[in-house]
Amino acid sequence: MSDVYLNPLMKIAQLPANERLGYESSLKDYRDFMSTHETSRLDGKKIGLVEGEKIGLEKGEKIGLEKGEKIGLEKGEQIGALKTAQAIALNLLQLGILPETEIARIAGLTLTEVQRLKSV
Repeated sequence: MSDVYLNPLMKIAQLPANERLGYESSLKDYRDFMSTHETSRLDGKKIGLVEGEKIGLEKGEKIGLEKGEKIGLEKGEQIGALKTAQAIALNLLQLGILPETEIARIAGLTLTEVQRLKSV
């Protein structure tokens, strides 16, 4: 053992019994305090992680729902616009007064889409 450690230990060993017991009691109190402090710190960290994860999941779910709702509305609008265009094209086809190319232009559909509607 080096002199750095041996010298303080020798000093402690040379203390009178009541002072050495007081020192050892103080050392035990210090170690108990540090142990309790470390346990509390780790418990706090664990609680913080659990709470942080909970908050993160809640925020993630909220963002996911908002994005899903936005995408659903956009798709619904696209489907609605397509159905409207198809209904216009069908009505014009039934009238039979316009060429298919003109019906496609008016309805905002491709010529292929109009021809497909005509065959249905």
